[in-house]
Amino acid sequence: KATVSVLYCASMPCKSDESRPLWTFIPVFFVGGLQIWVVASYVLFANTSHINNMVVVFCSTIGLVSMTRAVMTDPGHVPVSWGLTTANKADIRTLEKKTNKELRVCRRCQVFKPDRSHHCSSCDRCVLKMDHHCPWLNNCVGFQNHKFFLLFVFYTAVGAGYVISTGSTVFMASFTLLSAPGGGFENIASATNYIFSYCTAFLFACALTPFLTFHIRLITQNTTTIEFMEKAEKIRRLGRGANIYDLGTVENVVMIFGRKPALWLFPVASTLGNGVNWPTSSYV
Repeated sequence: KATVSVLYCASMPCKSDESRPLWTFIPVFFVGGLQIWVVASYVLFANTSHINNMVVVFCSTIGLVSMTRAVMTDPGHVPVSWGLTTANKADIRTLEKKTNKELRVCRRCQVFKPDRSHHCSSCDRCVLKMDHHCPWLNNCVGFQNHKFFLLFVFYTAVGAGYVISTGSTVFMASFTLLSAPGGGFENIASATNYIFSYCTAFLFACALTPFLTFHIRLITQNTTTIEFMEKAEKIRRLGRGANIYDLGTVENVVMIFGRKPALWLFPVASTLGNGVNWPTSSYV
């Protein structure tokens, strides 16, 4: 069975690339291929300006690099020292416990679960600060690749929006070319290609813009998708006081993107912390 080698180990017992066979990367290649096609069509057929081409190519390049890093980066595995057979239970301190005040345990992975970690049934492993499992990345979004995921969504949404806003004139002209008699096969093929690529960019923008808005809201509150869904009612009742990890908007952003703003918009590792221990909120 063909597999892709990924340089990380999951929670105990150690899991390797066997959990990610090659066919599971089809959605990854599909999304990446669509992005490349949209950009190529824009650059070759829209003919707006060199500056516009550079902006779209830049957004696509950084977006694809971010996507690749999100796919290939371990989202965060539970340390071996947290294993049921290796840990000293008296030394483990967590804020989140079961209703009986006992430590949270993952029997599947045979580990005590650090705060904000969850077991992913798709990856069959526990993930530190798990946000969600993304089939388009064939990976979980967690502590170590959350920044890369956010940059991927951001640059893809911005790039798609830029294509829509600057390529609309060519989009409308393509319909005129299709309806003109004797347009020629090459012109008709080019117009058809651009129409479909423009519509694809429109779908990207429509899908990702609200998705990006939602995730911006989450990161400014220092919460994950799972935490938001689990505590939605409590958050509605208590506001910011419901989230013990809310450090204030600026510090929440810094926790994911790091203390060097110059690195925020680039797919380089700059997330703060170790994914196991978390500072708590002054709102609580």
